[in-house]
Formats: sequence, C-alpha cells, structure tokens
Amino acid sequence: MRPEPSVGLHIGLPKTATTSLQELVFARNPQIEYYGQTNLWDSADAKSLLRALLLDDEPADAARAALNRAVAERGAVMISDEALSMGEFML
Repeated sequence: MRPEPSVGLHIGLPKTATTSLQELVFARNPQIEYYGQTNLWDSADAKSLLRALLLDDEPADAARAALNRAVAERGAVMISDEALSMGEFML
C-alpha cells in the first residue's frame, strides 16, 4: 500500500545552505518531486508553482494541476526556494 502523499515547504533565508540542501537531498531523491531554485528554469511545472506562490501572477489552475500531477506520480513533493522567506510571503 502506497503511503499518503505529502507536500513539504522548505523555507530558508539566503546564505543558509538552502540551495545546497536542494541539490544534495531533494533533487537527488527519486521519490520526491522537487520544485525549487535549482530546477526553476528547466521545469515548467516548477516555474508555474513557484510563480503562483511568490508572485501571484500565475494562474492558480496551472499551479494546482502541476501539484496534482506530482502528487499522483510520486509520494512526496518538496517546494524549496529562498524567495519564500522574503516579502509578502512572510506576511
């Protein structure tokens, strides 16, 4: 039986090894669908999801579809970006 899917949100201040964690742990684990700084430019889904969270200028339907696809295909989703620790997101 497959465990319940989970979604993690990794928020790291700039210069606190956030990108290193992304590269060493999240991006290398095949059970994790990773959306973050190190694959933002290579993955349309990562770009869509992060833009929806950070800038609120991406259609919510596109971001929701990306997240639903990831949850259906893998057991875990990790969203990680230093920008999540700045600006309106923190408010």
